[in-house]
Amino acid sequence: MSLSEFFFNVNLQLLSIFLAVIFDLLTGDPKWLKHPVEIIGLEIDVLTKLLNRGSYRKVKGLIMWCLVLLTTIFSFCLILYLSFQISFYLFFFLYIWFLSTALASKSLFQACRKAVKPLEENNLKEARIYTGEIVGRETQNLDKDELLRAILETEAESGIDGIISPLFYMFLGILLSRLTIILNPLTIVYFYKAVNTMDSMVGYKLGNFKEFGFFPARLDDLFNFIPARLGSLLYFLSALIQGFNIKSALSIYFRDKNNHSSPNAGHPEAMIAGILGIQLGGINTYFGQKVFKPTIGSAFKTLDPGMVKKEERIILGAEILMILISSIITLVR
Repeated sequence: MSLSEFFFNVNLQLLSIFLAVIFDLLTGDPKWLKHPVEIIGLEIDVLTKLLNRGSYRKVKGLIMWCLVLLTTIFSFCLILYLSFQISFYLFFFLYIWFLSTALASKSLFQACRKAVKPLEENNLKEARIYTGEIVGRETQNLDKDELLRAILETEAESGIDGIISPLFYMFLGILLSRLTIILNPLTIVYFYKAVNTMDSMVGYKLGNFKEFGFFPARLDDLFNFIPARLGSLLYFLSALIQGFNIKSALSIYFRDKNNHSSPNAGHPEAMIAGILGIQLGGINTYFGQKVFKPTIGSAFKTLDPGMVKKEERIILGAEILMILISSIITLVR
């Protein structure tokens, strides 16, 4: 079997994605192993220090964006090619493992459980520390409700960024690989992961990143546009199938999905708020500056730690639906 035959074989591509999902759910991201995103982050950090200075910072931010994407695609193509020359089994293992690292189901759920556990024991000190590890806002002065809100908002958004979007781009890669094997599920999903990582690291609207992070932030919005909306629909279907009370979910979603500075983040937050009957949004603090965000949802219920596990069930159900629906569409095509 040649590389072309491997990437043209839809059944093998679907099998690879299924195995990657299972691998991610079972193992997550081992702490002892360097994650590919960390390596991408090192490149972003070096380029940021070199380019985020002087004039034309918007242009320099775009140059960094292009350089990071080119090196990411080249690196994965090289790894796949060299491993294939050594052994098909080595290639297949690395292919599945790298695909699994693009997903964040287990790591997301573990991190959110770790943050919410101290809240169940009313240990605000630990909760602030662990919540601060998964959110961008400052957490040292947050009370219990604000910490819960931070966790729920982050889990809703990360369910898109870390699960639905990567799966979307993996399945898109199956279709694109018919044009050229360079655009395969792995290179396409890590193209997306690089875009997402650049937004996370430099896509701020404050301080030295306001201009330099302009293009990375806007382009991340573009690449998450479809997955954010698709994922929100899958959240709804997942909740419906699992028997959640979805009476007000759609009305709140359509009312509040645009109550966010991001064109995408409001969608999953509004759907989760509608399903759980809670209110999100409000005042957050970033780099010492308070930022007001419009409220999302209606406070039919008070926030409680058990909602984090309910949200996890919704997201996991959405992941399963994404795989099933995308697989059917891919096979039909």
